[in-house]
Amino acid sequence: MKTYDFIFSKQLSHRLSRHLIFWTLFLAYFYYVNLIPSKPEDLLNTKTYFAALELMIYLPVSIISVYVAIYFLLPKYILKEKYIKLFLLITVFTVIYFFIALLLTMLLARLTTNIPFQQLPVSFKWFSRCVMESGFRLLLRY
Repeated sequence: MKTYDFIFSKQLSHRLSRHLIFWTLFLAYFYYVNLIPSKPEDLLNTKTYFAALELMIYLPVSIISVYVAIYFLLPKYILKEKYIKLFLLITVFTVIYFFIALLLTMLLARLTTNIPFQQLPVSFKWFSRCVMESGFRLLLRY
């Protein structure tokens, strides 16, 4: 495979390869930034790797946001220079993505602990602070 073909080809195998490499590098970066062990012994601790698996629950939000941006926002709003509509849509999508992340956090809490979501420490449910201030308090009651 030539570099030019890999970067610019619209052939399905090249496109899939590009996407697979992108998401592999994204996950490596994501884990590196979020799971830097404080000491070398933590690399041998299974809790480090369970924390990494728990972070995987947010991968759908990243995937959805990237593909909405490149296949919807880029051609319809960025390339056509419709920046006001773009700003409004980005604002709406950001609220939607935080809402999805909150739902995923609640799912993770339900799967990994028996403590009610509202009683979990802020370090676990940091999305709830952002969302509660935005008017989604009713959702948290259920």
